[in-house]
Amino acid sequence: MEGGYRRQWPLFWFSFALLIFVLLGVLYVALFGAVLAFKDYQALHGMAGSPWAGYTNFSSLMVLYALKDFLIKRLGSLLEHTT
Repeated sequence: MEGGYRRQWPLFWFSFALLIFVLLGVLYVALFGAVLAFKDYQALHGMAGSPWAGYTNFSSLMVLYALKDFLIKRLGSLLEHTT
């Protein structure tokens, strides 16, 4: 297959562009979850119209003793497996 790659270079570039487009699209969609975590979401107002909640969503989770215990154990096991 002599010269086959040279004839197909537009296909390679379009495939590369499509791959970049899909990867950026997946990462962009994942950002909605990160933004929503800091919002006081109200369905009537939508994501853009809902007020920012700030750190209150996370501080209410950190008050729970069980969550703190779980995180400490999980991080400990992760550190144990990396060494």
